Amino acid sequence: VYVADLDREWFIWGPFGGYLGALAMRAMGSDSTFDRPATFNCQYLSAGGPGRVEVAVVSRKLGRRAEYLQASVSQAGKLLLEAQSWIVADDLVGLEHDFSRPPEIPSAPALTAFRGWQYESPEEHSPIWQHIERRPISQYASQGLPGTVAEWASWLRLATSVPRDPVMQAARAVLWLDLAPWNTVLASHVWPIQFIAPTLDLTVQFQGYLYDQEIAACEWLLVKVESPVAAAGLVGSSSSLWSEGGKLVAIGTAQCLSIPKPPEMQ
Repeated sequence: VYVADLDREWFIWGPFGGYLGALAMRAMGSDSTFDRPATFNCQYLSAGGPGRVEVAVVSRKLGRRAEYLQASVSQAGKLLLEAQSWIVADDLVGLEHDFSRPPEIPSAPALTAFRGWQYESPEEHSPIWQHIERRPISQYASQGLPGTVAEWASWLRLATSVPRDPVMQAARAVLWLDLAPWNTVLASHVWPIQFIAPTLDLTVQFQGYLYDQEIAACEWLLVKVESPVAAAGLVGSSSSLWSEGGKLVAIGTAQCLSIPKPPEMQ
């Protein structure tokens, strides 16, 4: 069991989901026999508040090359998140191919820092944005323009650098792939939006390039996400995460529950 303190500066309406997921990923990585996360999946169960949480980790399967672990994040007896991860050895040899094609998007230094969607919402004034810098291309910097499809692409970086060890690189990828889906929804719908879309679950497949030392040293990563369909109370999305050099480093999917905005959020 690991212990952490949830920092209010990483809250939006509650603790940022990717923040909780990153904590779970770090705990499982710290407990594993192996070094390199291969997959991550989590289910968001409750919001929680600032203060102490416990992250309980259990190893469910240990093989010669891979280990399967589960983690649960709880606060004062309430379960906030459950997560699973396969973590593998760092000396694996196997099939190799790369047919990925990075999005044709300018580099981060060529774009302007994103200052929010320019509408009056507590979310826009959250202190979390002191820790995250976003640089989307211009077509993804305005909300709900006529004919805009539910897609979003942006360079992302943290205000403080991340250690280069594989577990922390995986935790950063979880953070970014959780951030992306809601921005995709905002790109396609006109403010004010009378619904919210809390994430039910997030799945991430880490690609081998993520752990190259040159890529681990990169401050910026590019996320590209699309949500082809939102219907019957569900919003699905698929995302890809790219290095500054155009290498695919992670793939993610998320399923969100679309519900009317509660009165306290109106």
